[in-house]
Amino acid sequence: MLSRDRPSATVALAFATLFTMMTAHALLESARDALLLGALSPSALLWSYVAIALLAVLATRLRRSRQPASLPSMLIAASVLTSIFWLFLPRLMPVGAMAFYVYTGILATLVVPRFWLALAAGFTVGEAKRWYSAIGLGGVAGAGAGSALASFLLARISVHGLVLAGALVYLVGALVARRFDGTLPTAKPARALQARSTEPTSYVRRLTALALVASATLTIVDYLFKSVIASTVPAAELGSYFARFYTWTNVVALFVQLFLVPRVLKSLGTHAATILLPALLLASTGSFVFLSLPVLMLAAKGADGVLRNSLHRVTMELFYFPLPDEARNRWKAAADAVGQRGGQAAGALATLGVLALGAEQVTVAIFASAMTIVWIALALSVRRPYVELFRASLRRGSILANVPPLGSQTLQAMLEALSSADDAVVCAALDFLALRTDIRLVPAAMVYHPSPTVATRALAHLVTAHRSDVPRLIERLTTHPNPEIRVSALRTQMRQGASDGRLLEALDDSDLDVRATAIVKLHARPEHQEHASALIASIALGSCARSKLALARAIGEEARSELAGCLLQLLETPDVAVRNEVLTSMAAVPSRAYLPRILPLLGDRRLLPNARRAVLASSFGDSSTVEEWLEDETLPRSVRRHIPRTLSAFDSERAAAALLARLAKEADGAVRYKILRGLGRMRSDHPTLKVDERLLRKLAEENLKRAIDLLAWRVALANDTPTTLEIVLRSMLHDKEERALERVFRILGILHPDGELEHVWRGIHSTDPRSRDASLELVDELERKERGSLLAMLEPKPDDERLRAVGRRPIDRDRALRDLASDSSAPLREIARFLLGGVS
Repeated sequence: MLSRDRPSATVALAFATLFTMMTAHALLESARDALLLGALSPSALLWSYVAIALLAVLATRLRRSRQPASLPSMLIAASVLTSIFWLFLPRLMPVGAMAFYVYTGILATLVVPRFWLALAAGFTVGEAKRWYSAIGLGGVAGAGAGSALASFLLARISVHGLVLAGALVYLVGALVARRFDGTLPTAKPARALQARSTEPTSYVRRLTALALVASATLTIVDYLFKSVIASTVPAAELGSYFARFYTWTNVVALFVQLFLVPRVLKSLGTHAATILLPALLLASTGSFVFLSLPVLMLAAKGADGVLRNSLHRVTMELFYFPLPDEARNRWKAAADAVGQRGGQAAGALATLGVLALGAEQVTVAIFASAMTIVWIALALSVRRPYVELFRASLRRGSILANVPPLGSQTLQAMLEALSSADDAVVCAALDFLALRTDIRLVPAAMVYHPSPTVATRALAHLVTAHRSDVPRLIERLTTHPNPEIRVSALRTQMRQGASDGRLLEALDDSDLDVRATAIVKLHARPEHQEHASALIASIALGSCARSKLALARAIGEEARSELAGCLLQLLETPDVAVRNEVLTSMAAVPSRAYLPRILPLLGDRRLLPNARRAVLASSFGDSSTVEEWLEDETLPRSVRRHIPRTLSAFDSERAAAALLARLAKEADGAVRYKILRGLGRMRSDHPTLKVDERLLRKLAEENLKRAIDLLAWRVALANDTPTTLEIVLRSMLHDKEERALERVFRILGILHPDGELEHVWRGIHSTDPRSRDASLELVDELERKERGSLLAMLEPKPDDERLRAVGRRPIDRDRALRDLASDSSAPLREIARFLLGGVS
């Protein structure tokens, strides 16, 4: 955050730091281009870009593994290394020209992002939009000054002398950067809200892709420009030509940055402004394809020189502001290195490939035009996640974690957020202002917001602020047309000590929720309890479902445990909405007396979620009652099949042990399946939860043996002319075999909660051979005693081959039918007996 008492000093020093950095870079840029093109062919540019990309990524990885150097230290190192090049460069030509070109590219990759990261740590997004254009002006002015200084010096010294001039300017930049660094706040650890934020890796990948495509396109345009110049300008005049060209483009860029960038950002917005540069490049390169005029490539490079370090740089930096500080610091430097330098390498290699095929400049221009179209598409695709990240940050409050005390930009943003159409954003702004003790800035009219959620949130915060206008506001809200607001106002009045007369008045309200709230509150007053009890009884015994719904909701909101009996009475109402509301209130006002009445409701899918929550709350962490339900085989099947999931929600070793014990003896397949799912969820959420591994392995072996038996019977029943009943029986055997194997996987998934065996099971049944083979490889990684015959059963081979692979000999048809006639599955028994000629 900028210091409130000297923001102009920080902005001025940031401008000066960037100015000197870009002045030095422009001097070295003029020198490197002249030295490289004078000593080597234009294709050397492309190989230089590849080398820069590889070394930049390596340098970025090394820097991420240690504490990053300060900007002044990096500029001092740049001055020293550039001086070394000045001393030894003449002896290393022509290879030294390429080495110097690569060095300047690496230097820019490391130094420029370090400056912008330091700047982002001290600015909010509002301040960035306000000041980045002015600070970026320093970069454009510095590039222009550097090019002009190069033109001036080349009339008096050699190209080699520009290298020393650049070293000296870097030294001056280090001195300026030291003062700039002192105006920024010291780094503080990220706040809790930021630490909990989800890492927006998909957004960072999209920004990296955008930077990569942009850099690749600009690399191709740069090659086209320099190849055209190298073929038309004598080698001895290249230094002066580049210096003059860069001077004029930077002069125009200075004008654009000074007068146009702020207006473009304000009128078009960040995302529309982002596509301006690629649109101009598309027009220039596309025209060159048809006209082949060198001036068109000068226009393309001119657009690059004018907008890259002005409008393009500012918009790309703004894209990183929705990221939390920690994520921005972690990813931005790497994204710059991979995007910018990786894009240069990709563009260079692609151009080399096109040239190797004998392509002319026009073909390269076609490629550049296609790349600009991809650039525009990526730039437009960033808009939605950019906005969503800001919304998410505002909801979390993390985007506001670095702004104490409130600056004008932040305050303006908060007041604008109060007018948002998104209730979550408005509530987040209210919560933030309340947290910062600036709730006094919230207009009192917020309690009349059309959204009841916002209005009640505003009322709650205004009450805690002890504003003098609050009593008057609450009094007016008692007649608000929205009943939710009237209920909130009534509760607020009673918390502030209003007389019971206010509750008696509310009994005549037109809304059922207001009346129910008043009744429940009167029940807590000894002098009105009898009257309130009579009113409650009349509603509970009456036939009006809407009145019962309001009463159940009021009991839950007021957490009146004395009215637990009333909730049990209301639960008898046939209306599903009333029952769900009663169950919700039971979770808010728990009692073990509810449990016998809730049990039958587990079989009703319409009530199941709320019934399960009520069971958990009313058990008070003791799973013994639900364990008894699990053992009760007399319960309806529709109820029993939902008990395992309810028991697993206790997340205790005792509940896991009860589920596992029941699994070993449960006869109902649906209940067994639910037990396995419940245990799998428990172990997935809590991998350290203890389970009986020996019992699980035994169950896995039994289910695998069951699958092998089913396979053996199916193979025995195979014949060329099966009857309809035999086809049905074989289909049933195949289905049960699949279920047995799935149970094996689920049991192994409980044993290995981090193995993602559920995904492996799906992969085995995938129609994609690669997914199936990969899944089988994962099965092969299991322990030998677990793997056993499982892998052979899963191989995509004919049934008889699979049976031999597991070591089982085929049996005849009669033996298979006799075995099936005594099987535990009733449908299999009946069909087998019929086929044997018995009586079913």
